[in-house]
Amino acid sequence: MASAQHSKRAVPSSERAPRPAPGPPSGAPVEAGGDLGLRLEIILTVRSDPRYLSVVRGVTQDIAAKLCLSRDAAYAVKLAVGEACANAMEHGSPAGKADRISVTFASDGRYLRVEISDVGPGICAPRNRRFWRPRTRGYGIILMRSLMDKVDFVETGRGTRVVLIKRLPC
Repeated sequence: MASAQHSKRAVPSSERAPRPAPGPPSGAPVEAGGDLGLRLEIILTVRSDPRYLSVVRGVTQDIAAKLCLSRDAAYAVKLAVGEACANAMEHGSPAGKADRISVTFASDGRYLRVEISDVGPGICAPRNRRFWRPRTRGYGIILMRSLMDKVDFVETGRGTRVVLIKRLPC
């Protein structure tokens, strides 16, 4: 049985796509003197295999529960992260199960920021345009946007990064 890998290896800055610090979504007010220092950063790397979705969802649930989110809000975050990971596995893994996706959890005490990174061509690539047509599947992005305070998609040149942000009530 394969296992999830918790990645702690140092990645040279030349290999990393720039990531904004956790904090308020674009356009959100920041109070003077607010503490935006990083309080949490956890990076989870798993094979691009749907069998690992339960691992990612479990870690997400545990982290969300520790960050003063209600049970319903923690479930919403778990659902959104699970959907983003399922999309990364299905659409962002050209080598299938040989690819890996990375899930980064970060919090500054006011926001939870979850980034899901894959190595695929991106959601705007021509072969994926069918993703946007109405059909019986493909409601994941709508679901993520309804559950989170902010959802962004960043094409890095080496894949896609989905950024999910949830304001913390405490």
